[in-house]
Amino acid sequence: MRTKKPIQWGSFRVIAPYAGRYKLWMTISIAASLVSAGTDVLAGYAIQYLTDSTMNGAWLWGSQTILSVILLVAAAVLAKYYSSFYSGRFGFSLARDVRDAVSSRLEHMRIADLDGQSGRIVTRLTSDVNTVQTFMQDVLPNCLYQTIVFLATFGYLTSLNWKLSVTAVASIPLTIYLVAFLSKPIGSYNKGEQEGKELMAEVAQDATGGIYIEKVYRLQEQLKLRFDVGSDMALKYSVLRQKRYSYLIPLFSVVRWIPLVSCSVYGGFLTFAGELTTGSLLAFIFLLNYLVNPLTMVQSAIGDFYGASVSAQRIGELLAVQGEEEGHSSFRTKTPTETGSDVIAFDDVFFGYNEDRRILQGVSFRVEAGKKVAFVGGSGSGKSTMLQLICGFHEPQSGRISVYGEDLKHWCLEAAREQLSLVSQDAFLFPGTVADNIAYGKPGAAMEEIVEAAQMANAHAFIMDLPLGYGTPIGERGVLLSGGQKQRLTIARGILKNAPILLLDEPTSALDVQSEALVQDALERFMEGRTVIMIAHRLSTIKNADEIIVMHEGLIVEQGTHEDLLARGGFYLKLYAKQMGHTDEIQAWRTGGVA
Repeated sequence: MRTKKPIQWGSFRVIAPYAGRYKLWMTISIAASLVSAGTDVLAGYAIQYLTDSTMNGAWLWGSQTILSVILLVAAAVLAKYYSSFYSGRFGFSLARDVRDAVSSRLEHMRIADLDGQSGRIVTRLTSDVNTVQTFMQDVLPNCLYQTIVFLATFGYLTSLNWKLSVTAVASIPLTIYLVAFLSKPIGSYNKGEQEGKELMAEVAQDATGGIYIEKVYRLQEQLKLRFDVGSDMALKYSVLRQKRYSYLIPLFSVVRWIPLVSCSVYGGFLTFAGELTTGSLLAFIFLLNYLVNPLTMVQSAIGDFYGASVSAQRIGELLAVQGEEEGHSSFRTKTPTETGSDVIAFDDVFFGYNEDRRILQGVSFRVEAGKKVAFVGGSGSGKSTMLQLICGFHEPQSGRISVYGEDLKHWCLEAAREQLSLVSQDAFLFPGTVADNIAYGKPGAAMEEIVEAAQMANAHAFIMDLPLGYGTPIGERGVLLSGGQKQRLTIARGILKNAPILLLDEPTSALDVQSEALVQDALERFMEGRTVIMIAHRLSTIKNADEIIVMHEGLIVEQGTHEDLLARGGFYLKLYAKQMGHTDEIQAWRTGGVA
């Protein structure tokens, strides 16, 4: 996702479709800016008119004049209110829509593009969207207003005296050139600062998510070093950016004073010579700020533009990441009617997370409806990878994976996943209540269904002992619950989903004996009537599987029932004897003994 691209005006194209939804609000804001600019210029005209009339002996402070001034002030107040309100409403709505689009995109992104990217994604959802929002909501409308008021003021002042107007704007071309030159590196500085913030966000998430490991292994210093790298990076580019801004501040102090001094001196001369009235000179000096102010904001506007373009580009990169292949929309899910039909099939599947190392090497097997198939093997043999492929998290480099006889590539992945329930060794729970986490298995489920699923999962008893029962908040990732309790909640979630295919990825490997017994009992009930693919660490839990498939270094080396595999005296017997503490039984089985 971190592709290197030059900062371009086209970076904002990714924002345009979302901005276009609020044309009415933008139109109202622009119209209000026009009115606001007009009232500012009219204020200068009022100063000129009232001053010259008073000096000529015409006292105009009657009801009509007072009413005109009140109307002018009221129009200015209303215009500025509507300009601010609708530009803000536009900015907030735009930010919400962009975040919604990024969030929706995340749901369809490939696992490979999400792994290890949490810090960057969070930064783009927050900091980058905020930067774009500020630019679109505040900077851009202000630039529009300043441009309009500059042109209107220049036109009016030129009508008063073109010589004085030329004097006032003589320094503008040089100023614009200097600002553009000095602001050029700001975009790259903003990008460096954001990348530093991304690294800090990643470390903060690692530190909070792995707080127990961090403390036990005393990783605070290492994490702090990583955090400091990101912090120093953000500081470095922030200082470089500020240094550029600091070059511009004295420049604009000079730019602000040159027109004021020159116009005051030259305007006084023209007034003395009779080419300019006193009222016109006062109006000129009053409106001069509307010529100078746009120049003083150029430096910050250019910096804000570069910063927003960087953020828009980074958001665009995230939105452009290729999503999961959803297959043919015309395909309809179907359920087998015969017990012997294949539910899951691998045909000569090769897969590796990178081209240099293959995890699976020509794996082929069949899982019939209603059967329970277990995979065993050493760490890194490819067992969990197969479950990820069945879920469609990755695609094989070659070979075919079929679900109900149809290539997984031809499935709508959401429809395929509706057929699956997954219970893994990492019992992941979301912030919220106990009931919320169970109900994720079936959105909109009635409380009775939630309770029934919890009872089947052996979870109801401990839930009722919690302070608020099913309404008890469980904390982030279920931190307030034990490992066995969390695992039983994930089983209840799967039971509520009631999918026909059950995937079990070592769900009891991290549990104590008592918790394992409760979880295993719940799993036995959960497996009834379903097609089950399980990965087992403890071989004692899979003795009754219809088939056991032994894997070694990405290959299937043995297949059969528990008794068959023991009788063969191969890989499975070695694993079983070692785990059961009976290494001397290997020879006994080979000579016809009994375990």
